[in-house]
Amino acid sequence: MPKTLSSAPIAVKNVLRWAFNDIIHACVYVDNCQLSEQLFLEMHKIGLRPSRFTYDGFIKCVIAGKGVAHAIKVIEVMDRRGIRPYDSTLVALSVDHSKSLQLDLAEHFLGRISDIQPEHIHAFNALLSGCDIMNEPERALRILAKMRRLDLKPHIWTYEIMFSLFGNVNVPYEEGNMLSHADVSKRISIIEMDMLNHEIRHSFVSMKNLIRAFGAEGMIDEMLRYLNVAENVLWNMDPYQKSDLYGIVLHALVKAKE
Repeated sequence: MPKTLSSAPIAVKNVLRWAFNDIIHACVYVDNCQLSEQLFLEMHKIGLRPSRFTYDGFIKCVIAGKGVAHAIKVIEVMDRRGIRPYDSTLVALSVDHSKSLQLDLAEHFLGRISDIQPEHIHAFNALLSGCDIMNEPERALRILAKMRRLDLKPHIWTYEIMFSLFGNVNVPYEEGNMLSHADVSKRISIIEMDMLNHEIRHSFVSMKNLIRAFGAEGMIDEMLRYLNVAENVLWNMDPYQKSDLYGIVLHALVKAKE
């Protein structure tokens, strides 16, 4: 093989590029960042220009092997060269930023996706999960509004996060009272109605988060009512899940001095 491919026919370059791309993308699945870097550098050495597909695989390898900060440097190179990343590349960047709780960047890359597809829901859920951890309900509302505008159907994970995010008392309420009880009941009712509209049933986690929300608010009757629902509906709960659920209820009862 010549040192460079400057004089090689286009067909030869295309075949070689496809071969490099296939191996680089295979590196994603076997988590071999080092090999993907070697292949990427070799393409430059022989004068084979990487395609968007090449960058897509390489960036995913870099995210897994070296972290998202290194992947950003590759994105910056693409931007300087006028190469637009694939939507799947942007999804991977957004998800990893959400996992590392860099929510501004996660939202930024989510906003750069040009054609939102149903399978991209996991990127929205990852960002919502980050909002839950960082206690940013306002950002979560913005993300949910974007999902609604895009007509992106929620997943059960979406609702699990929503019960955790919006089922708890927010400022200015510090402890449960009649006003906050009404607020929590209204929010939970809205979320459950949305689940019903999308024909999504409760999971163990969504029910657990809902029961925890009522317990934290001191709404004991509602908590016990939903515990009864969980026992009847979630018939496939294993012993560990039951123990987890009863532990939440017992903690709330002790806190409420009942």
